[in-house]
Amino acid sequence: MSSLHRAPLTKGIVGVLVIVGLVSRVLELRPYLDFILVPNVLGWWQLWRLVTYVLVFEHSGDAVLAIPLILLTLPDLERRMGSRSLANYLLSFFIYTTMLQLFSLAFLSTFGYKRAAFGPHAILMAAHALYYSRIPVLHRSRPFGPTGPAFSAPSVRLVLFLFLVFLGPDRLVAMAFGLIVGTVLASGVTTRHVFSDLGPIGPLVGFLAEMTLELLNSLKNDLTGNGFGVETYRHDAAHRLLAGPASGPKDRGLIRVPDAVASACLRMHGHTC
Repeated sequence: MSSLHRAPLTKGIVGVLVIVGLVSRVLELRPYLDFILVPNVLGWWQLWRLVTYVLVFEHSGDAVLAIPLILLTLPDLERRMGSRSLANYLLSFFIYTTMLQLFSLAFLSTFGYKRAAFGPHAILMAAHALYYSRIPVLHRSRPFGPTGPAFSAPSVRLVLFLFLVFLGPDRLVAMAFGLIVGTVLASGVTTRHVFSDLGPIGPLVGFLAEMTLELLNSLKNDLTGNGFGVETYRHDAAHRLLAGPASGPKDRGLIRVPDAVASACLRMHGHTC
């Protein structure tokens, strides 16, 4: 697949998920791979469950939604950051989200929450937060023709994540933990000082608020057909893409990429952006 070009880590992740899923289904090993705190982990010390629960999916619906999310998120991150850097991030995501789910199982078991969600949902949500902070929105696709709505990559992934939420509350908890972990680890790239009065949690709250507003703005532009072309949503992303500072207002609205990039788009695609 072209989306896996120069992405060996993503190829390995997809291969492991497919192989483990097939083997666990054929040999009926799924009851031995899930993450149940009591009595499996704390009572019988089956510590392998802390690792294997992210490698299997509860049913085919999870896999159908999760695999496209992997292909939409991880290859671009790997090509931009490098395999080793992305592996470090994914390992950190796994450790922190597993710890959070461990604590949540310990405190929420009285409310019926006794098993963590199958699959790498928390890691994928954390990777999505990292993707959103590192890679700006540069183009939109129109799968329904030139007059149809334009969809950007973040909005497509957001819709897939919403479908995952509807599959069960355990996935909602896992994805919430993933969003928190991914936001905290990516906040060094997109730290905002709007909520600085909140103390240590100010950058986290600021980034969550900004990401929510920009996702809603992206969805609004997708539905109305506005914002088609090469454009970015944050001036810091323009700073990373261009050699000099981006022209235009430095607010939180849409910032048009300078004319040099627009002329390059004209030469490549035959129309202005």
